[in-house]
Amino acid sequence: QEAALVNSELVYLGLVSGVFQLSPLLATRINDKLGLSPSQAEVLSPTTHSPPSGLWVDAFVGEYETAGFFDQHRALQAAWGQHTRLHHRVVASVDHLTIWDQLTDRDSPVASRMLTALEQRTATD
Repeated sequence: QEAALVNSELVYLGLVSGVFQLSPLLATRINDKLGLSPSQAEVLSPTTHSPPSGLWVDAFVGEYETAGFFDQHRALQAAWGQHTRLHHRVVASVDHLTIWDQLTDRDSPVASRMLTALEQRTATD
């Protein structure tokens, strides 16, 4: 019941430099700390779950991020692309660490897009 409530109220996701499919992490040093099993990775991966119908999603990735982050965005597009209004957005001249600075400046490409999308999405509901 709680998941249904969240799903019914969720109108927009602004995803920044995300990991949406956890199975690629299983064979890495990161998983030495996480300790994920294959079944946990599947259950915890957003790509294995259906998004709320009609959800607007902006998935931001930095131009200078590693190939793995671009792979993650392609996986999200494959899993959610037909069920949401999903936009993959490459942010110029930033990497996995510096992309977060975009959230401190409302005129930056990331913050500006998020604010605009929230205004538009909440105005339509």
